[in-house]
Amino acid sequence: MRVAEVLGGVTAIFLAAVLITVLAGEPPAYRFWGENMQRLVKPDFITLGREISNYIYGGLFPAFIVFGLVLLTLALGVSALLRRGG
Repeated sequence: MRVAEVLGGVTAIFLAAVLITVLAGEPPAYRFWGENMQRLVKPDFITLGREISNYIYGGLFPAFIVFGLVLLTLALGVSALLRRGG
């Protein structure tokens, strides 16, 4: 039972690290479009906020759900380890 709890905690930490690394990397659009990205017109603050919220709640929403599940699993694993250790 103890090995399974440690393995679950290590797995949760590994999945969180992979997710953070994926989100922190360079988006593929920069590699694909290259220097054409510099020609884009900068939008105003309202348009920029709207596009960021569409990106977060649209394309990244499943990633945030997964990240929340990983954090929940990590918290449950650590609390189980602490309860059994005492």
